[in-house]
Amino acid sequence: MFLVALASEVPYDLAMQATWFTMYSQNPMWGILLGFVVLYFLDNFENTRKFKGVLLKLLIVIAGILWAVMLNVSYGVGMIMVTAILWLMEGHGALTIMGGAVASLIYFPAPLGFIFNHFYSGEKGKDNRKLFYVIYPVQLLILGLVGKYLIR
Repeated sequence: MFLVALASEVPYDLAMQATWFTMYSQNPMWGILLGFVVLYFLDNFENTRKFKGVLLKLLIVIAGILWAVMLNVSYGVGMIMVTAILWLMEGHGALTIMGGAVASLIYFPAPLGFIFNHFYSGEKGKDNRKLFYVIYPVQLLILGLVGKYLIR
């Protein structure tokens, strides 16, 4: 995930800001990576109970949000919030879907994804993961080049 985020940064800046590099906004892949880091720490402290456990988990989520803000990650705060809510509500069926949909309302049409997820059969489709890791930065690069050099 780190390599995809890194490889996508220049194409993202080109597509979104029409420049080869800027710290104004970082691509959403960094937000996904931060979400994985938050999940890693939440899972490591899952068995910590009572007030200490709640406080520790809250601090982990806040730290993820602060990193997203400090790095100017596009959609980063929302990704961390949705990740934390889904982790917290795991195993609660429709309540989990509703929690994710409500938490992502600010990013319409993201809530629709939670509705479709509710009807997922559990069967895994073809594994196109590597293809999608390549497509994301390539499509950003193409869109960025078109925007920078063809549409002025």
